[in-house]
Amino acid sequence: MFNDSLFDEIVYPFETHIFSYYTYKGNILKRNRILVDRSSVAICYVYRSGGASKTLDYAKKQNLKIIDLTKGV
Repeated sequence: MFNDSLFDEIVYPFETHIFSYYTYKGNILKRNRILVDRSSVAICYVYRSGGASKTLDYAKKQNLKIIDLTKGV
């Protein structure tokens, strides 16, 4: 069952003017930090070091609830 009132709270990173600047490869980490700053939960599948791993570390430092899809795989 969907809660239509939440749809206005959904952020689409490639469709909003806020994120259009952050789509270049050099700015992806900046964009990811904005996403983390606007979130309370991070769903991740990180299996090696890199940008996703850095974003996950940042999410942990920001005390987001982490749902790690690699657990039990």
